[in-house]
Amino acid sequence: MRISVFLLALVLSACSAGEGQNVVYQPEDGSTTPEGDGAVTGDAPEGEVEEPRDPGPPFDDTLGWKVLDSGEDVAWNVLYGIYNSATDWRFYAGGAMGTVVWYDGPKAKWHTMDLASSSEVRGIWAAANDYVVVCGEAGLLKRYYDFSGGGGKPDWYNDDTELSTLAEFEAVSGFDKDHFWAVAKEGIIYQYKEGNWKLWKTQDIGLIQTPPDLYAVSALGPTKAAFAGDEMVIFQDGDTFTWNKSDFVGYKLRSLAVQGGNTYWLGGDKGAVFKLAGGKVEKHQPDSYSHFSALWVAPDGNVYAAGGKTSAIVWKYDGNAQDQWDFLAVESPKFINDEFPERIPAQLRLSGIWGLDDENIFVTTREKHIIHYAVHP
Repeated sequence: MRISVFLLALVLSACSAGEGQNVVYQPEDGSTTPEGDGAVTGDAPEGEVEEPRDPGPPFDDTLGWKVLDSGEDVAWNVLYGIYNSATDWRFYAGGAMGTVVWYDGPKAKWHTMDLASSSEVRGIWAAANDYVVVCGEAGLLKRYYDFSGGGGKPDWYNDDTELSTLAEFEAVSGFDKDHFWAVAKEGIIYQYKEGNWKLWKTQDIGLIQTPPDLYAVSALGPTKAAFAGDEMVIFQDGDTFTWNKSDFVGYKLRSLAVQGGNTYWLGGDKGAVFKLAGGKVEKHQPDSYSHFSALWVAPDGNVYAAGGKTSAIVWKYDGNAQDQWDFLAVESPKFINDEFPERIPAQLRLSGIWGLDDENIFVTTREKHIIHYAVHP
């Protein structure tokens, strides 16, 4: 198997809004300016000095993995990023105890969003900093926006209370502020459309057998979406649902990424990644053990897969016909590890991946880390 060092260009390339599992390159409303008053974004109150974060050991302009200090000490479940330009990008991370943080990349500044909930966050989607949707365990489903009708500050609106749901939500994805979906175990699909939620029952979808647990969703348009779960991929177009079960027997599909608008990558257990394009399914096998719970498609088209059950490895596929996947071990450079051997532990379960390009990648772990692959000072 080929081993690559990923010495690719740092120039950011343009990409469509549907590219990648957790990426919005151009939010529909264009509103991406971070809040500046500190009240809702986690900035230090006026007159107080925010505590300095641990910068970690110096890397001396070396390319490698470096642990970031988010200020939170929780297991992370999900990573979601927004990229507009080199001076306007950010990512969100969600995890245990209702924890949500977001990172302003150009300013290298962390912000905390208080959910006022202890439920585990498993899914995040954002159109902008003033419109964020989260979902998770025990029916957690909330939107962060100005629900006063205009002129107020954004705050969390409890959709879960309004819907009286206890669904075990796993993922959320949106096309714009008026059109998004949240999926859960037991085949539950909630669709938000122009101010109203709709619960699609399994009989509405046409599933008469035991409904599959759903773990991933990707919005494809205002009324179009793709869903992935236990041994199944489902597509929605308006009120019509179609599905594919025959090609995924025996696999739990835990992640979904869309490439170029019509190619779907599906991360499964047993070390399998599936490509679905033009109705044809190709099975890829980066390894034999990983549960690929996170996928990301880079702007240049390279596919990245990450997950748990093995040593922390990010797998990369460049489209070659031999199905050869390069791998990048998530570990400190040797000169850092020699002096700080516990900075990145040997065994990690990766839970999320997102990036700007092949030399600017972030991952989250169940072991409470957010780690950045880049050239660090």
